[in-house]
Amino acid sequence: MADYNAGRIKSLEKLLNNANSLKDAIKNSILTATNPKDVARLQQDLEQTDEHIRGIQKDLNDMKRQAGTPVAPVNPTANQPLKVFLCHAKEDATTVREFYDWLGNEGLNLTTFFDEEDIPVGMDWNYFIQRSLREDMDLVLAFISSRSVIKEGYVNKELSVTLDIAQEKPE
Repeated sequence: MADYNAGRIKSLEKLLNNANSLKDAIKNSILTATNPKDVARLQQDLEQTDEHIRGIQKDLNDMKRQAGTPVAPVNPTANQPLKVFLCHAKEDATTVREFYDWLGNEGLNLTTFFDEEDIPVGMDWNYFIQRSLREDMDLVLAFISSRSVIKEGYVNKELSVTLDIAQEKPE
C-alpha cells in the first residue's frame, strides 16, 4: 500500500510540474499575442489551468497527509524567482523604469512586473493587473511620490486591490 501511495504522490507531483509548465507557456503566449480574441481565449485557458493546478495541489496535499508525508506549501518558491509587482503613478514611470532596469541587471532571483513592459498592447489592463496582483505576485513595491498622492488614478486602484488581498490572507 505504501508503494502504491508513493507512486500516486510521484505521479501527482509530475502532473503538477507539467501543469505549472503549461501555465508558464500560456502566460508567455499572452504576452506575445496580438489579436484581442486570442488574448481573451488565452486568459480563459490560464484561469482553467490555475483551477486545475489548485485541484492537483489539493489532491497531492491530501494524499501526502494520508501517507504521513510532510506537505509542501501550496506555492513552493525555493527555486522559483520572487515575483515583484511595481506599483506606480504614470508620472513616475521614468524613475520606476530606472529601478526596473537596475533590478534586471543585478542578477537577482526575481521577475519584475512593470506595466510598460509586461502588459501586451490591446490587453485589458484592469483585468491583467488585478489578476497579476491576486494570483501571481509575491511582493508589491509601491512607489509613492508627491505626484502619486495628489492624483486619482490607477495607482490608487492597484494599492486598494493590494490592501484588499492582504486583508484576505491569514496573519
